[in-house]
Amino acid sequence: MAHQAAWRYAVTMHKHMLLPALVVSSLMLTATALAEQIYRWVDGNGQVHYSDVPRDGAEQIDVDPAQAFSSGVIARSSSSPSVEPSAAEAVAVYDALDIVSPTQEESIWNTGGIITVSVSSSPALKPGHSVRIYYDGNPVNESSSRAMSVQLSEVYRGEHRISAEILDVNGIVVKQSAPVTFFYKQSNVSN
Repeated sequence: MAHQAAWRYAVTMHKHMLLPALVVSSLMLTATALAEQIYRWVDGNGQVHYSDVPRDGAEQIDVDPAQAFSSGVIARSSSSPSVEPSAAEAVAVYDALDIVSPTQEESIWNTGGIITVSVSSSPALKPGHSVRIYYDGNPVNESSSRAMSVQLSEVYRGEHRISAEILDVNGIVVKQSAPVTFFYKQSNVSN
């Protein structure tokens, strides 16, 4: 007896759930079919109008169905070779690359033409990455250098510019510093 009651309940619930699903499906199909019927007409002022509702003097326009796209799932094999990150991905690993010394618009006096340039990255330099430092637009160290400072010699009086960049294992620039301008000044000794 309990078994028959359970069966009747299941059949009744199935019918109640099936009917709304059928109604929704047919409404969606009808809406899709109607959406593909577009009408065009020109009013008395020469203005062109479009509608999905037919009216006197309107011509029906054939509209292609909406374009659909289904992206397949890309399976990744555990045996696939590792790939170096792209430059865009590598840039994201460095929050900052800054010239620490000299500072912006710093005036440096009487050092005998020798100045130490120091840079800092956040986070620290990644394995295989290197730093290249520029003095007045010219590189002053090897592109494979991991040194975060370099000593410049024969710096002459005047305005100078320092910048730096981080290169990945392929020599591609992944981060650049903002340029720093400094002034080298030498006292004049007169007898």
